[in-house]
Amino acid sequence: MKSKIIVGPSVPQGNRKILPIIAWMLLRLSKWRVTGSIPDEPKIIVIGAPHSSMIDGYYVLLAVLSLDVKVKFLAALWTFSRLPILDSLFPSSQNNPDEYGVRWPLGWLQGILMRRLGGIPVERSSAAGAVDKLVATINEMEKIVLMLAPEGGTEPSEKFKSGFYVLSSKLDLPILPIQFDYKNRLFNLLEPFYTTGNREKDMADIRQLFHGIEGKNHTFIA
Repeated sequence: MKSKIIVGPSVPQGNRKILPIIAWMLLRLSKWRVTGSIPDEPKIIVIGAPHSSMIDGYYVLLAVLSLDVKVKFLAALWTFSRLPILDSLFPSSQNNPDEYGVRWPLGWLQGILMRRLGGIPVERSSAAGAVDKLVATINEMEKIVLMLAPEGGTEPSEKFKSGFYVLSSKLDLPILPIQFDYKNRLFNLLEPFYTTGNREKDMADIRQLFHGIEGKNHTFIA
């Protein structure tokens, strides 16, 4: 049995047979649920909050696989070939953010898996023009569900990163907000948000959608 959420024909799907069932079972064993609906659009910008722990990624992966939706996400270049390390052990690794971590023999396999899961490598040492490049890439695609972390990390933030908003505005794409609700063990898919051109108000309204939602390590405050 897979997720009961209906995914429309316009949304890019993985067309997997067994994996969605396994992911749904693991999600249920973890006592997590997915509620709401996915807009039947070929291109969607997805944002989720609060992102307060690295384990969020595990539950998000299960949720995505259970829905059998084909997603793309941005990830630092080093995550495609290196293992994370402690800064205190290797402080010199911070000299180049794209070479963070340590190389290992199976780094090539890590890269394949990351790309198969939908990862798009981002060079943090040369971020200039990254949004414009992404706009051009998305314009050339027929379908895409792009997942972004608006907080930019796992620590509480007073402002969201603006990348998702710029992409939505330039491409005229809906934003799908998802609440990571640890209190109720729930991924709550909200109504799609469309930008109005009033960036300051829109960003405030979007943050308000997550106000009071309890993440694993902190509660989101708009």
